Amino acid sequence: MNANVQPGVKGFVSLPLAKRFWQKVEIGPPNRCWRWLGGVRNKARPYGMVWANGRHRPASQIAWEIDNGKPFPAGMMACHTCDNPGCVNPFHIWPGSMSDNLKDAVAKGRQKANAEVQRRTHCQHGHEFTPENTIVRPSNPKHRTCRKCRDRRNAARYP
Repeated sequence: MNANVQPGVKGFVSLPLAKRFWQKVEIGPPNRCWRWLGGVRNKARPYGMVWANGRHRPASQIAWEIDNGKPFPAGMMACHTCDNPGCVNPFHIWPGSMSDNLKDAVAKGRQKANAEVQRRTHCQHGHEFTPENTIVRPSNPKHRTCRKCRDRRNAARYP
């Protein structure tokens, strides 16, 4: 029998969200990460996902909602004090904007500050950022793309 359902009057009914959720968590001490054992978004972004209210939701948001007894703030994302995407410990999760999350990443050294990125003279593959080799999109002038790397990716993608 599926762990997400229980016998009901008319066949099987879903278990309450909190019960389904905590069955998929390896709970530890409050100061340690609690590992999500359920499904994840994908391997590159191993954030836990939960089916709730007819759609997939981030497991970290659900953990925060269950612990706080109220809906996760609209337009916010679940930021982790532990920087562990697989953690669903509500003590490690705080609602923040994308800007808050990026500032946190820069402060912790997980991401380079924008000014530091702009000072780079070469792309990650060693090509120089010259006017001929640099693509700057009008929609985001702070983002630079190496033309040689872009051409190489396109040649591999579309032989």
